[in-house]
Amino acid sequence: MAKMIIIDPGHAGPTKDPGAVGPGGTFESDRALEIGLKVKAGLMRLNIPVTMTREMYDQPVTDDLSYRTDLANNYAAAAFISIHCNAAESPTAVGCEIWTTPGQTGADSLAEAVLGEFEKQMPGLYLRKDTSDGDGDKEARFYVLKYTDAPAILIETGFISNPEEEALLATDAYQQQVAQVIIDGLVAWLKEG
Repeated sequence: MAKMIIIDPGHAGPTKDPGAVGPGGTFESDRALEIGLKVKAGLMRLNIPVTMTREMYDQPVTDDLSYRTDLANNYAAAAFISIHCNAAESPTAVGCEIWTTPGQTGADSLAEAVLGEFEKQMPGLYLRKDTSDGDGDKEARFYVLKYTDAPAILIETGFISNPEEEALLATDAYQQQVAQVIIDGLVAWLKEG
């Protein structure tokens, strides 16, 4: 049986941890969940085993980051994909980015596969990259990346602090496009084995 894929919609819902809040009042946690549910549905259609760290808008237990990493580690997951929306002080900040842990890790090839799908499927989208080490992912020691045994990436799907991207993130069409990019990147990465 194929190994489990863990989809982690960032944050834990409006009453516990909404994440960033857009100028129009949009919660990052809501948009991350909506995209995550679309990724899950697409993976299920492909018969790829998948589970999520949360599937409801308000699920406070998932505010505990160790719950998320433990879930992935207990499944001995093949991959962990955390979905977020970015925020900045400047309302003009735009684009998507993918984070992995520092150095060359198993997550780098997963990040590159997803970045490649962004470039192919959404060519007008600005991708915020760091190519200083030869690949396009950005690197940080985010808890869910550092403490997950599986290759783990964190995807910032757009700037919720930018009114235009906040509106885009609310559309079913954009959410589905981003979900398809994640699915296709993951499938390509799994085939590389």
